[in-house]
Amino acid sequence: GGCGKSRLALEVARGVSPADYPDGAWLVELGSLAEPELVEETVASALGVPASAAARMAEALRDRRMLVVLDNCEHLLGAAAPLAERLLKACPHVRILATSREPFNVGVERTWRVPSLSLPDPRRSATATQVAQSAAVRFFAQRAQQRNPRFSLTDANAAVVAHICRRLDGIPLALELAAARVKALPVEQLSQRLDDQFRLLAGGDRTALPQHQTLRALMDWSFQLLNDPEKALLRRLSVFGGGCTLESAEVVCADGADGTVPEEAIEMWEVLDYLSQLVDKSLAIMEEFPADGGAYAPPRYRLMETVRAYAREKLREAGEEDEWRRRHGRYFRDVVLGAAAEGPPGGVAEQAEWQARLLADRDNLRVALDGLLAADGAAEPEAAEDAARVALGLIPFWARLGAHGEARGYLEKCLAREGEIGDAPRRAHLRRAVGWFSYLQGDHAAAESVLLEARSLYQEQGDAAGESSVLNHLALTAQAQGRLPEARENYGQCLQLARDAGEERRAGDALSNMGLLHIEEGTYAEARACLEEARAIFERMGDRMRTAGTLCNLSNLALKEGAWAEARAYSEESLGLFAEIDHRLGRVFSLINLTEAAAPLGDHAGALGYVRDALVLCQEVEMAQHVPLLLELAAVSQEATGDPEGALVSLGVAARLRREGAAANPAGDAVDAAEAADLAWRLEEALGPERAASARERAARTRPEEIFAVPSNP
Repeated sequence: GGCGKSRLALEVARGVSPADYPDGAWLVELGSLAEPELVEETVASALGVPASAAARMAEALRDRRMLVVLDNCEHLLGAAAPLAERLLKACPHVRILATSREPFNVGVERTWRVPSLSLPDPRRSATATQVAQSAAVRFFAQRAQQRNPRFSLTDANAAVVAHICRRLDGIPLALELAAARVKALPVEQLSQRLDDQFRLLAGGDRTALPQHQTLRALMDWSFQLLNDPEKALLRRLSVFGGGCTLESAEVVCADGADGTVPEEAIEMWEVLDYLSQLVDKSLAIMEEFPADGGAYAPPRYRLMETVRAYAREKLREAGEEDEWRRRHGRYFRDVVLGAAAEGPPGGVAEQAEWQARLLADRDNLRVALDGLLAADGAAEPEAAEDAARVALGLIPFWARLGAHGEARGYLEKCLAREGEIGDAPRRAHLRRAVGWFSYLQGDHAAAESVLLEARSLYQEQGDAAGESSVLNHLALTAQAQGRLPEARENYGQCLQLARDAGEERRAGDALSNMGLLHIEEGTYAEARACLEEARAIFERMGDRMRTAGTLCNLSNLALKEGAWAEARAYSEESLGLFAEIDHRLGRVFSLINLTEAAAPLGDHAGALGYVRDALVLCQEVEMAQHVPLLLELAAVSQEATGDPEGALVSLGVAARLRREGAAANPAGDAVDAAEAADLAWRLEEALGPERAASARERAARTRPEEIFAVPSNP
């Protein structure tokens, strides 16, 4: 409701050609009609058919060439659908354009869903020019200015307006109601109050139908048209975040999972029927996805955020929220534990399927974890333990996405409730994982503190494998801070413990990381020996992820040795393996190495292509600390390809990002500052004062992804 069906139908009717419809276009407004038995008489009256001939309307219209718009039919389908079918069969030159929240389901019907207005991309810069490319933003701004002539869309409020439009799903009626509030509320306050949107978005056009005057009236109207099972299913679907598959809807939303089926319940086999009816009534949306590389992606069902908020409110009013939240949490707990109990499966296809499955339900995983962590320990004694199991099971998933902050946040929340976690090894695993993601974020002090706690726990439990893994992380943390002798000692202990425990994979990890340490120390022969031994271990085990990581390290070694072609070959092989298993973090590292290798080989166009690809990935994963390095590498190739102004912009943005990120990530990327400064000086000399000043000005307001017009990833 409120998506503009009536406006669109009227616009179509105004635009029809008299040559096609010499008898004109006619509007029949059914929204205010409550009695189905009056539909035929109302249609006849609107079409100018005399009351005495209403029963023979089809005969009266038989020879007419006309378009009939039947507007707002959803509450009268039982009468409107058979009448429409009868008229179309009897009158060969009559066409009917009907607006309704569900189809007529008659044989001669062709349906078209009116989409919401296009929304601004959250990954693009929120300038007025950028967000105004969205139809929703343009519509909101136009309506807001009508209500408050002082309002205008500016760079200062563009991000807030974009948030309002996304929050309201681009629904024109909701946007119009929100814009009406701009005469009394600044958009910043309006945005903050949208959580109470059903009270806030009132006071619409007094001449509109009652159900179109407030957002709540709109939703109440739609909800009351449902039967009881449809209402129950809509309420239950609100516990999902980001939609669901048919399988998850059946397991979570059906009654009788505990062996009992109450009266008037929804049984599992009925979920598809009721879900299809919600789709027909435009309250749920079915989304189909093209097969990716031959893998079948099942369709997903979702509620628009406005509908979900209303349904969640109804769930709360019915006193059912805790029950269906628990059902949702248990289902996704089982999904994670079944998919990742031992980490991703070995085969390439299985790993890609595992990653895609969890990625599709990422919002549901967040909702499930939030619910488990917020649960009352007395009422749900297993909730904290389940949350820890789920978070630990998601570590490979988060690592592949580079979602370090999200991972650390959830793991720390689990650790805060460790008093409710009875499994002692799990408490040690949580500390090790928090330490690992803290290291990846560059928070080395926090990483060392929690990793030392984990090591003590593993020692108390006699878990040599666990201690070996912690020592590997401690070595990396020491190495990142320049304490190389300490790192070497920790790697040695890690390798010895892993070999004593028969942990071949952990031994390979230690060897691969020792190779990096040798590269840093300049002992390249020792580095190659460690890396080749690690590569052999991982290839023997069929571990593609670790094989790819070791190839990336071998590429680092070749770059240090100036063996550019060898570095490129290693990087291409590692990139291919990372891509096969959808390891986005690894792909970024491979692309950085490819960029570094391509320029000395004279392939500057290739280098810039690698930078573009890496910047796209850096938008998806938490790799912002590497963006300055990518831009500096790009500047070298931009200069070489005759684009000194673009090169200076890249350097300027890189310098700005380094300044902004210095406090958050002091380690950052090792970069030769003198070399970057020398390049900037050469570029300014080549451009001259005026063009150089223009480039510096552009750099001050340019986001990294805008430099190469990086496309957004849907």
